[in-house]
Amino acid sequence: MPSIPRRHPVVGDLTVEYETLALPGDPGTTLYVYSAEPGSPSQRAVSLLASWSLTTTPGTAAP
Repeated sequence: MPSIPRRHPVVGDLTVEYETLALPGDPGTTLYVYSAEPGSPSQRAVSLLASWSLTTTPGTAAP
């Protein structure tokens, strides 16, 4: 899998691997799947960012 370095304004430098998947039922549409190496600083940074998306503000519904 190819990997790409990124700099996030909050968590800093991280490296993610990605895979592209063509959707057979929808020609011309591609799904990109990103992941970080398990146990790596990048994985911890991605997990932190993901945890923020799981929080809600009082008075709002979770998606």
